[in-house]
Amino acid sequence: MSFAAPRSPHKPRFPTTLSTVRKLGSSLPMGRRHQRASAAILFVIIFFCAFTLFTHNSHPVSLVTPKFQVSELLVRREIDPSKKTFDPALHRSKPAKRPIPPALVMTPEEELAALVHFVTAFASNALPNVDPGKPIPPELLLGFNTRDGDRARMELDNVVQSTWFEHPVVIFVEKHSAKARELKGIIATYSLLPLPAIVEVDSRRDVDVIVPLIFRLTKRTSFPILIVGGTVMGSVEDIRTAHGDGSLQDTLADAGAVIGGSEKKKKKKLIVQLSDDQ
Repeated sequence: MSFAAPRSPHKPRFPTTLSTVRKLGSSLPMGRRHQRASAAILFVIIFFCAFTLFTHNSHPVSLVTPKFQVSELLVRREIDPSKKTFDPALHRSKPAKRPIPPALVMTPEEELAALVHFVTAFASNALPNVDPGKPIPPELLLGFNTRDGDRARMELDNVVQSTWFEHPVVIFVEKHSAKARELKGIIATYSLLPLPAIVEVDSRRDVDVIVPLIFRLTKRTSFPILIVGGTVMGSVEDIRTAHGDGSLQDTLADAGAVIGGSEKKKKKKLIVQLSDDQ
C-alpha cells in the first residue's frame, strides 16, 4: 500500500523560476565551474527579488518623500503665517553700548596752563586749525584720556601745578618788538631759576590760532604778556613800576622763581671747571 505525499495547501508561488534554475544547473557540464557559479548567483538574485515582492505586497511603502510643509510648522507653533512676527528666541539680544563719558571741561585758567604746557613741552608742537574764540578741545593740549571722569580731573590738576612749578615765569612776545626787549631786560636783572619761558608767537606756524587764543585767555589785546605763577601781569609800564618799587621781586619769589639762581648756577659750574683744571 503506497501513500501519496500530502500536497501543500498553497501552490508554490514561483514554480517556473525554480524549475528553470534546476534545468540550467543540470544542463551545465561538471567541468565548467564558472557556469555553475553564474547559475547559483542568478538563483540568489531571483530568490531575493521574489522575497522582496512577497513581503512588500502586504505592506506597500511609498518611495516618494513627502514635501515639508512650512504652513504646518507654523500652525504647530501657533503663528499666523500671514503675519511676519519677530521671534526673540531666534535672535540674541545685543549688549547695550556703553555711553561715552563727556569730555573734560576746563576753565580759562586751566586752559591757559594747558596751553603753556603744550607749547613748552616740544618746540615742534603746533595747534591745528581750530576756532580760537571757543574752548580748545582738551585732547588737543593734554596727553591723557580726557574722558576718564575723576581721574582726568586729577590729571588736569597735576598738569596745572607742574606747569607753573616748572615755568613760574612765562613771557609771550613778538620777536621784533621794543617793548618785548624792555620786558626781557627787566626780567633778566633777576637772574631767575628756572629760566623764564619765552614764546615768540610771530615765529610759530600756528600764529593765526595761538595769538587770538592767548588774547582770549589772558584778556589782553597786545604783546608782550608776562605770566607769573599763572597770574597775568599788567602792561610793560605797570611792570616797570613794580620793578622800581621792589614788588615785582616779591611776586617772582612767591611764584617759586629763585632770585639770582642762574648766577649761582653759573658760579657753581665755574668752580667745578676750575677744580677739574687744577
